[in-house]
Amino acid sequence: MLLEERRTQGEKDREVARLKSDQVKDEKRRYDERHWTDKTLEEMVDRDWRIFKEDYNITTRGGNIPHPLRSWAEAGLEKGVIDVIEAAGYKEPTPIQRQAIPIGLQNRDVI
Repeated sequence: MLLEERRTQGEKDREVARLKSDQVKDEKRRYDERHWTDKTLEEMVDRDWRIFKEDYNITTRGGNIPHPLRSWAEAGLEKGVIDVIEAAGYKEPTPIQRQAIPIGLQNRDVI
């Protein structure tokens, strides 16, 4: 109690800021440990995308690269196109399709 009375307002403000900073760090440390296959597209975070790319051996270079496809349903293609793809026997996109299609849909080049 006596120590609290001797602290200046600036010291009290710094302590409050430090506690908030610690709380933010703790929240960042707590991550969702579910596998990316158990998450919706909206729940995916950078860590999940990194693991996804490792799982399919997808490597990219450049800036502002869109996330790869997890499934045909998430491709944003018209239903008729998806029906033709599935009728051709493609149950899931191949690794190159997973990354190249989102890039191509942005009218960007893929090498």
